[in-house]
Parts: sequence; structure tokens; C-alpha cells
Amino acid sequence: MAAQVQIYDTLEDAMGAARGDSHSDVINPCPYRVYKRRWYILAVYCLLAFNQGVIWNTWGPLKDAMQSAYSWGNFEFGMLPNWAPIGFVIALAPSLIIVNRCGLKVACLSGASLMAVGTVAPCFLAQSASFTEAFTIVCHIDALFCGLSCPVAMALPPALSAVWFPPGERILSTSVATLSNYVGSAFSFQFGHLFVKNSTNTTVEDIRQSVAHLLYLECGLAFFSLLLFVAYFPAKPKLPSSASAQVNRLSFRDSLAQLIGRGDNGGTCFALWSACLAYSIVAGVNGGFLAAFNLNVETLGASVAQADAAGFWSVLSAGLVCLPVALLSGRLRNRLRPCLLILLLLSGVAYLCFSLTCLGILPTWPSLIFATSCAGCVFLYSAVPFFFELAADLAYPAPESVICGFLTLGNNLVAMAFLGVVTGGVGVDKAGRMLWINWTMAAVCFAALLALLVAPARLRRNLADVAAESGDLLGEGDGKCEGEGEGEAIVSNDRDSLLPST
Repeated sequence: MAAQVQIYDTLEDAMGAARGDSHSDVINPCPYRVYKRRWYILAVYCLLAFNQGVIWNTWGPLKDAMQSAYSWGNFEFGMLPNWAPIGFVIALAPSLIIVNRCGLKVACLSGASLMAVGTVAPCFLAQSASFTEAFTIVCHIDALFCGLSCPVAMALPPALSAVWFPPGERILSTSVATLSNYVGSAFSFQFGHLFVKNSTNTTVEDIRQSVAHLLYLECGLAFFSLLLFVAYFPAKPKLPSSASAQVNRLSFRDSLAQLIGRGDNGGTCFALWSACLAYSIVAGVNGGFLAAFNLNVETLGASVAQADAAGFWSVLSAGLVCLPVALLSGRLRNRLRPCLLILLLLSGVAYLCFSLTCLGILPTWPSLIFATSCAGCVFLYSAVPFFFELAADLAYPAPESVICGFLTLGNNLVAMAFLGVVTGGVGVDKAGRMLWINWTMAAVCFAALLALLVAPARLRRNLADVAAESGDLLGEGDGKCEGEGEGEAIVSNDRDSLLPST
């Protein structure tokens, strides 16, 4: 027997149906369901986000080789990663409108297409000594196309989680999808040195050929990702994954009006903007911090290999630690703010120790520099999914894609300004060091913590799901029905089936 589901226009309509209002039409034999294919959907999206991270951070780890073979200078190494926030700002509004009107599949297809098309031209010009300037130009174009796909790769994890995953798995899903982009940036440190060698015996022709091989790999991954989206990537499941997913989201225009004008008694508007500000400054500065990580650490006497190893293990260790944190947080999804405060505090302390080490106040051991930078990255990246989920809960029923689009917009604007300062060589001391970057990274962690500390608020989306779990939102029926597919997990309407397993 096929299950019928009532889709409500507002949360108030759903609550009215639960109260038994005469005008309500409650159909509640099987309100929500979880599909096993959600993990495949997540994996396909993660490959897209991973590719975007790899392409964005292609050139920083190849600094010496690109200087030798293509005569690139600080402008190229500062401007190429800066195209990502520029492209993000340009493509944000169109991408969010596509998501709201056409769904996740069309949005992801557009992002994957932009990424794939942008990677083609650099492959054919990398080996030619006659087209060095043309190669540099198409690398900037490729970086811009990669930036235009940023809204899809960075702002959609909470939307995908809300559509396909139950409440107890949303933070885990958002963590995996978000970290795949950062892990891509981390692996680009290794991809670069795996393909491109730059020693005393390496000729310019060898460097150009190895750069071309690296670009072929990136192009192949981009087109493979596009093929997966074309083959199978449903916009949404047949049945919603949770009670909050049953409420129709606001339109893009209404979401903007809500963001600007809502100030209810619970302080939601103030809390939402505080969360947006906190995420923007800490994630934006961290993006610039990582993009300039090689330049920063090399001025402290570290070799290129040491700098790349520190960057790689910082991001990779963040991914390894974040997943257990996300698994634990599924049981604490109504404690998003306290978890965020703890992670920001730990990150700020770690980056403060990193700054003191770089100044020589603490012992300047390479292992200590490595450990403090890794710790700061681990705690900060673990906090990013909590930021996304907190903002989505505060702004509900605004679409998760719109809310997180605004978070990542602020992130990219801050990163763009930060990289502009780095590209301009501002703040370099007589020894060629850029120590102000380290102090700024520590300071923004504590600033974000303070912004969240003064703005407590109710988690609206979480309250809706909790009400449904307790039977207050959609009625007291047993909620059980027949499945529609072999091997699919059925989630009923009773409280125990939705709570995380113990």
C-alpha cells in the first residue's frame, strides 16, 4: 500500500493539524522514510566538492615549479585562489534560485558542468613553450569557473542533509559533505608533488609535461563527477526524511525578506546574524590562512616539503577527527551552540599557541609548529558543520541552501579581502615574515566565540522534529506502513524510531 504524505505550507499549518483544527486535512499513515540510497547520493556530491577543493588549491603547492617553468610571481599565487571567492559572489544568487526552483540535481549538474568545462583548456596548453602567456590566462579562467561552482560545492551540504537524511544523521551528513571540499584542498598538496618534480636535474620541459599530467587527472575527475550526476542523482526522495522536511520552504524572495526583517521575541534574527558573522570571519580568514600557508611557513624557515606536509596533515586530521565528533553530535543535536563554543575555544587556543611558537615565545620546534597548526585546523573544521546546522535551525522554514549560501557568501567576501591584503604584500616584516596572519587567525576564533556567546536562541527546525517525534506535530498514530522497495529502511512516526540508537 502506497503511503500518502501531507506537505504543509507552514509549520503553523502542521501544528494546527496536530491540534485537530476543523480545516486541517491530516494524512498520516507513514509521514517519513529513510532510504539507503542516501549514502550514494552523499558520495556523488562529495566527489564534486572534493574536485572543487583540489582545483582551487592546485597551484600553491607548485610554487617553485611554476616559477621555474612559467615565471609566475606572487601575483599569480595570490590571484589564482582569489578567483574562488570572486566567482562565488557572482554565482551565488543564480545558484540559490536554481536550487529553489529546480532542485538539487539541476544545481549540482550546473556546478559539475562549469568545473569540467573549465579544466579542459589548461590541459592542452601546459606543455607548449609558445603559449606560456595563454596558459597563464586560461589558468585564471579555469580558476574563475571553479569559483562559479563554489556555491554548489560549499553551500548545499545542509540542504542535501535536510532532504535525504533523518534528524539524527543530519550533522554527520553535513560534516562529510563539507569536509570533502577541505580534504580535496589537502590532497592537492600531495597531488602536486606526486606529479610535478622540481629538482636540480629537472628541466623546464619535464616540469611542463608533469603539470599537464596533473591537469589531465583533474579534468578526468571533473568529467567523471559530471557523468555520475547525469547517470543518477534524484532531486529528492519520494517520501520526506523527517517532519521538518514536510514543510514547504520559503521562496528565495521571502527568505531574503525574512533574513532582513524577522526579529521575533526569541531573538532569532539577532542570533542568526550573529551566527552568520561568526562563521564568515572565522572561515573566511581560515581560507586565506590556508591559501597563504606555504608563504607563511616558508618565511619561518620551513622547507616547501615541510610546509606542504603541514598543510596536508592539518586538513586530513581535521577530517578524521570531525567524523567521530559528528557521530557523537547526532545524540546532541539540540546542543549545537554549546558544541560550537567549545570547538571555537579549543581552536583559538591552538592558533594562539601556533602564533607564540612562530614568534619564538614558545619553543620553535618544527613538531610544535606542526602540532599547533594541526590542532587549530582540527577544531575549526569540526565546527563548520555545526555552524551550518545551527543557522539552518535558526532560520527554519527558510531553505537550508539560502541560509548556508549567505554564510558562505560572508566567508568568501572575508577570504577575498584577506587574500587581497596578502597579495599586496601588506604586513611583511624585515625578515620577510607575515606573522600578522597567525595573530589574526587566533583573534577571529575568539571573536566568533564571543558573537555566539551573546546570542542564544531557539532551534526552530529541531523543535519541529522533536514535536513530531513526541507525537505532538503529526498525531499519535503508530505511523507504520508497508515499504516501497526491497531493503529500504522504514522510519515510523513513533518517538523511538527517530531518536539516535543507543
